Amino acid sequence: MPEWFLNVPHAEDAKYDTGQATKNVASAAQRSADARAKQAISEQVQSFVKSFVKVYLSEVEVGDEAEITALITNSVIVISKTELNGARVDKRANIKDTWYTLMVYPNKKATALIAETVKKEMQKEESIYNRFSAKKSFDEMEKEIEEEYKYHN
Repeated sequence: MPEWFLNVPHAEDAKYDTGQATKNVASAAQRSADARAKQAISEQVQSFVKSFVKVYLSEVEVGDEAEITALITNSVIVISKTELNGARVDKRANIKDTWYTLMVYPNKKATALIAETVKKEMQKEESIYNRFSAKKSFDEMEKEIEEEYKYHN
């Protein structure tokens, strides 16, 4: 196994994750390893939405717990179905018919996706959207997402 697969790099400006696959057809294994690495990064983004956004929206007091939970759940569903534009293969290796992929996704892309998704989901719930807009700006929210996302694993 490649060293970078066992010890995934960390950076302040990007998230990294890995995927691996073994298939009879090399190209299928390579695509599968790439897809698994991208899925792992998507799960990191979703995890951040579940943790940070819940705390953030609760502190801003835009809705009750059920409303916030529904908004977060809907945001996570949207993100899970979104193509992570900007994610790219950083490294690949083929060792004994197993493909390994290291994928990288810039934090700027992730935080823009998170902020845009949360904003769109808020707009669907007019009461939450209006309460949020009266207390905070979406630019403020995006800046706080950018700052916190750097440290989210």
